[in-house]
Amino acid sequence: MMTKDLSGLDIDAALCISLKAREDRRTTMRESFKDSGLDIEFFIVDKDEEDPQRGCWNSHQACSRLALERRV
Repeated sequence: MMTKDLSGLDIDAALCISLKAREDRRTTMRESFKDSGLDIEFFIVDKDEEDPQRGCWNSHQACSRLALERRV
C-alpha cells in the first residue's frame, strides 16, 4: 500500500482512538501511517458494552480535553 507523505500538514497532534482489545487495528494503522511523516498517538479506551455510542462520544470528548490540556 502506498502512503502519502503528510509531513507538510500544519497540525500539532494526531490522535487515533482505539479500543484496548483491538491491537490488530493499531497494528494496521501503524503500518498504514509508517511512511506518512505523521506521529500518530493512540488513545486507548475500554469498550462501553452497555452503550457503544456513549463510549464513542466519551472517547472523542476525552481527546478534545486532552488537546486543550496540551494546548495543541
